[in-house]
Amino acid sequence: MRLEVISVEVFKNHKIFEQYLIKTSKEDIFFDIDYLFVNNKHEDGISYVALLVEDTEILASFAFVKRSYIHNNHEYYDLITPYEYGGVLTFSNNKSVFYEFYSRFENYCIKNNIITIFQRIDPFLRENLATYNKYLNLTKANDNVYLDLNQSEDQIFNNFHKNNRRDVRYAIKNGVSVECYNSSSEAIGVFL
Repeated sequence: MRLEVISVEVFKNHKIFEQYLIKTSKEDIFFDIDYLFVNNKHEDGISYVALLVEDTEILASFAFVKRSYIHNNHEYYDLITPYEYGGVLTFSNNKSVFYEFYSRFENYCIKNNIITIFQRIDPFLRENLATYNKYLNLTKANDNVYLDLNQSEDQIFNNFHKNNRRDVRYAIKNGVSVECYNSSSEAIGVFL
C-alpha cells in the first residue's frame, strides 16, 4: 500500500482519476473534483486529494485544502476540509483501511510541516466517527437538520414551524423558485 497526495489540478490527468470519479459519484457534492477545485480560491490554499492505493486500486481518499503560513522564517502548513463537509472515504469494509490511511497520512503531515488539520466531517460518514476518535480530538459544533424526503410535499410543509410556513408563502408570493438538479456537475455549473 502507498499514500499518494496529488493536487486537484494535477489529479485530473492522473491514471486513477476515472476510478476516483466512479467511487465518489455516489457521495456528496463535497467530494466532487470540480467542487474541490473551486475551494482553492474559497479557502485561500491549494486543494489536494490523498489516496491510499494498493496496486492500482483506491482504498481510501481524503480531500483537503493546504494553506501556507510563515512563522520565524519557517514555512508551516495547515489543512482544512473543503467548505462545508469532508472526511476520509473508505472503499472497503475492512476497518483496517481507515487506520492504515491515517497512519500513513500522519507521517505525511509530520514530514511536510503540517501542524494542524481542521476537518468538518460529513455527518453521513457516521460509521467512521468512532474510528476518527482514535486520531482526532472531535468537538461537536452544532446539530445538523435534515428532512425526510420520502414524505409528500404537503407532509413536509405541514411539519415546518408556523413561522417557516409563513416565510415560504411570502417567498412564493414574491417570485422565489426552487430548481432541482440530478447531477453535481450540472449544479456546479449554475453557481460558477
